[in-house]
Amino acid sequence: MSIHQGENKLGGITGEDVSMIIRARAPLRISFAGGGTDINTFFSKYGGVALSTTIDKFVYCTISESPKYVLRSIDLDQMESHDDLASIKYNGALDLSKAVVNMFGSKEDKKFELVTYSEAPIGSGLGSSSSLMVCVTKAVSEFFSKSMTRDEIAEFVYKLEREELKMHGGYQDQYASSFGGFNFIEFTKDGILVNPLRIKPEILQELTASLVLVYTGNGRLSSKILARQIQKSEQEDPETLVALEHIKKITLQMKHSLLKGDLRNFAELLAEEWENKKKLDSMISNDFLDSIYSAGIKNGALGGKILGAGAGGHMLFFVDLEKKHRLINQLEGAGLRVIPFNFETEGVVSWKILKNKVLV
Repeated sequence: MSIHQGENKLGGITGEDVSMIIRARAPLRISFAGGGTDINTFFSKYGGVALSTTIDKFVYCTISESPKYVLRSIDLDQMESHDDLASIKYNGALDLSKAVVNMFGSKEDKKFELVTYSEAPIGSGLGSSSSLMVCVTKAVSEFFSKSMTRDEIAEFVYKLEREELKMHGGYQDQYASSFGGFNFIEFTKDGILVNPLRIKPEILQELTASLVLVYTGNGRLSSKILARQIQKSEQEDPETLVALEHIKKITLQMKHSLLKGDLRNFAELLAEEWENKKKLDSMISNDFLDSIYSAGIKNGALGGKILGAGAGGHMLFFVDLEKKHRLINQLEGAGLRVIPFNFETEGVVSWKILKNKVLV
């Protein structure tokens, strides 16, 4: 749709081209417990669970009609332009967006410009890669008027990650970002069940006041860690299976503690989950991360863990509100970046707007 306007009352003659664009937004997530049990090779035999919430840190996507396929990432400062789908190749740049474009574009003849922006880097431990693909999938499906449910988006993204891009990982990130909010997710050989948790407002308020999120640096070894975890699960490594079973039990206990408002027990379970998570791979933690965690405990934290696969990214602490300022000062004094956040409940969303291109 285009509209031409003549005289600009602010000065001069101008043509104004008003075109429809689509934006989408998908939230990042915090996984409290269950990571590793959401890997298919494990849960297809033993069942898996995850407890997570989405937060008000997002991935954004903008899509509009274009004479070429234009892919751009604002935060990564990357851009590619292609005349046709055949020239779009996976080369380590913009591959997440390319996978979605290739899948949808092969069935449509309308070209577009796709622009993404992420508020967290890849390797953050906040599920940013899956959130980006969920966001792009939502935007592109809306652009082509292809209605997709939240379940369908999550499953679509999972298959692209595992089959098209050969990425290692589990199932929870796609569902967390697609659905949004606090969820207890169950993984079985028969399917995925997302259970939204009805948590009392006063419990959520206290939890918000008690959590501290700190960025430790990029977790660039996460794909290797996940690959080894999958291999150990496939080989039924005894130590790995025992740790994963403990993580499952802890996740169930954390859900009950959260619903009852027993946040001290929730914090202690967070610490217990971290101890079991480290048993999954020797590279999940390191001396640097251990020193951050030790400093957190010494300065009032009751528990904490690294988020995501490990080796870096974000670390989460639970601390009594009276000691929160002391903990934050200690972390920032060590040169680390504390990230303010709130919980999010919408999941992936999209909307249409008019984009004005003023030609002076």
